[in-house]
Amino acid sequence: MSERRSPAIEKKINEITEEDLRVKVVGTIISIDDSIPMIILDDGTGIANIIVDEIKFDVGSQVRVIGKVINMEPIEIRAEIVQDFSKVDREIYDKYLEILKNSVKL
Repeated sequence: MSERRSPAIEKKINEITEEDLRVKVVGTIISIDDSIPMIILDDGTGIANIIVDEIKFDVGSQVRVIGKVINMEPIEIRAEIVQDFSKVDREIYDKYLEILKNSVKL
């Protein structure tokens, strides 16, 4: 039987902790390093280095990253999936995250 992987938790970059194994973060690509390959993602609360298999987006693109947290300082995530989030209203998405966060506390 194959081992089930941990669920990816919706997080803001500044909310990521050492206990988080897999996360989902949404932000804007502010820089690209083709040599690694890596994208630098800013979600308005923090910046994370996202290690990817290949660069598929440009600087300024809004994306959602699902991946494993591999380092805390600086925050580094090994991307499993990078999705285009350019058509998602960030204000509505941020409200969704707040509702999700509050519902988990109940």
